[in-house]
Amino acid sequence: MNWETLLCWGDSITIGARSYLCYPEYAAQSLADATDRRWHAITHAVCGYTACDLNRSLAPEIGKMKDLKPGLLTIMIGTNDLKGPTALKPFKIAYSQLLIKARMVCGPNQILLFEIPELKTGVMYPYLVSMNASVRKYNTAIKELADQFGVRTIGVDLEDHHLFDGVHLDETGSHHVGCQLAAKVLEDRGLSRSQQNKVDSIGVAVAPSPAIGACMPVSSMH
Repeated sequence: MNWETLLCWGDSITIGARSYLCYPEYAAQSLADATDRRWHAITHAVCGYTACDLNRSLAPEIGKMKDLKPGLLTIMIGTNDLKGPTALKPFKIAYSQLLIKARMVCGPNQILLFEIPELKTGVMYPYLVSMNASVRKYNTAIKELADQFGVRTIGVDLEDHHLFDGVHLDETGSHHVGCQLAAKVLEDRGLSRSQQNKVDSIGVAVAPSPAIGACMPVSSMH
C-alpha cells in the first residue's frame, strides 16, 4: 500500500470538537479519492490550546513526528489566545517556536500555516465579534513569520453556516475546510482545475473533474 502522511497541529478547531470527523480526515479522504495512494491523517490538537500550549506539548513528540515523514504539516492555532488576550509579542515568540519545531519535522515547502478564522455571527461567550481586530493582528504576525521561515499560509473561506457557535466548525464546516486543504495540495501538484473542489453554500461539489476526483457532499458519505 502506498500512502502519504498529513500531520496537523492545532486546537479544538483542528480536532473537530463539534463534528464527528475533523478537517484533516476529510482532506485525507479527498486526497485519497484524487490520487493513487492512501493519505494517513494525524492530528496533534487539544481543545483550549493556545500557541504556547501547543508549542510546549510538542517538545517530547518531535522525534516521533519526524519518523512519520509527513508529506504535509499544517498549523492552525491562535483562537484561544483571543480569550486572554495574549499580547502580540509573546504570541509571535510562541508561534516562532512552533515553526522551529515544524522545520525539525519537514522542509519549508511541506509546511502550511492556516490563518486564524474570523469569528462569525452568533459567536458565543467568552468570544466577541470585536475580537476579530485581534484575529487580524495575529494573522499579520503569522504571515510575517511565514516569510521569515520561508513557509506558506492559507486562508479559510467560511460562512456562518459552517460554524456550530461562531467559532467551531460543524460537520459541513470541517468538510469544507478539508476540501480547501485538499484543493491546495492538488494545486501544488498541478492536478487542480478551475472547477475542481468548488463547493456551494451547503458543501455540495460543483462540476467536479472525474479524472481527479472532488470532495463529496457530507450527505453522500455513509
